Amino acid sequence: MKFTGPVKDHINILKEYYDYDEETRTFEIPFTFDKATDILDLNVVNPKAKPRFKNEVLEEIKDTLQTLPTGTKANIRLVIHNYEGYKADCLLESLNNAIAINQHTSRLEHKKSGLTAAFLTLVAAAVLFLLIFGREHGWFGPNPETINYEFMTWTLDNVACVFIWEAVSVIFLYGNEYRSLNAGLFIKINDIAFYSKDGKKILTHEDLRYRVSKMAFARKWETFGRNLLLVGSVAMTIYGILSGYNMFKAISDAINAGDDYERLAYTIGAIVLLVSLILYLSLGIGGIMTFLDKRRLRVYTGVLTAIFSLWIIWLFISSIISNQLGDLSSLIVSFLGFSAFAAGYVITLVFGRKRIK
Repeated sequence: MKFTGPVKDHINILKEYYDYDEETRTFEIPFTFDKATDILDLNVVNPKAKPRFKNEVLEEIKDTLQTLPTGTKANIRLVIHNYEGYKADCLLESLNNAIAINQHTSRLEHKKSGLTAAFLTLVAAAVLFLLIFGREHGWFGPNPETINYEFMTWTLDNVACVFIWEAVSVIFLYGNEYRSLNAGLFIKINDIAFYSKDGKKILTHEDLRYRVSKMAFARKWETFGRNLLLVGSVAMTIYGILSGYNMFKAISDAINAGDDYERLAYTIGAIVLLVSLILYLSLGIGGIMTFLDKRRLRVYTGVLTAIFSLWIIWLFISSIISNQLGDLSSLIVSFLGFSAFAAGYVITLVFGRKRIK
């Protein structure tokens, strides 16, 4: 398949600046520096033995790669006129370390933004709960057509929407500059090499094609799993809060029940809701801790996931036997949230353990 139209025109423009292999669709892109220290951060303990790559150099490489059309690749040629005693292999290791540091920072930023989004979503859920609870108990007045009623409900409704929108924006719109940097560096690079000062002899190089595909696959699924786990954890927490509210309501109904049979039914319902409350909140907290890489809680969260699977199956069966269709529809909603949680947990656990060598 050959490039045509605007893409072909763009490639022809780039060919004026870089060598291009039509068969492999690969550009040869040189980056030339006067001396090795131009690409190194010297503010480290031992810059000679353990040099550290400058982020500015990584940014420059990324910005250049982003100008390449989709479907093309690049071989990066780092030409240094004066190595100042630095070994090319040492500089290549420094480059790999700089990329690894950015990957770690990217994960930290993802955790931070995820935790912020979870908090904003829980605040939005609390505001919506306040709105619904207030309407049910007449907090805004008995007449829905009054200005006070409309103003209060409209305000709470819009506040909840703002918090939800901010939560979505944190995850999907604000982005992650470190993740963007790593993606830009890896996706388009076939090979990266250090050359002699005349740019003709390869001193050391690294073929990244296999590493790129492996890392991209693992990171893609790990990120998807973490986001799914976070959504499921927030859902579990909200379900837990609702279970707590319904539990206290069932206790109140049991106290005010007219006969022993009715009191017993409400009491059993309150016990079931108490178990649901404990499981939901434990899963929610455990999921968020797993999202934050609190490894000591992973086994505990996995055990709870298995227990809750059995618990929700039992509730399904009991609802069908008792013909409680209202409870069944509520369980289906809970099951969808739990499915997101369980799938996210498993995906995060599997791909989070992979290390790109």
